Amino acid sequence: MTAKNSLPEFEQRSLEQVAEKHGLAMILFFGSRVTGKHRFNSDLDVGVI
Repeated sequence: MTAKNSLPEFEQRSLEQVAEKHGLAMILFFGSRVTGKHRFNSDLDVGVI
């Protein structure tokens, strides 16, 4: 599966390690940070499969 990714490489590697450690097939990001409408204090919405 190909995904659009704008994360810095070190963050990408860290997330890949977390996914592997916990047997996750996918990590999904959604909400204002994905749409570009976040503010300085916005949270990061994450879903896992």
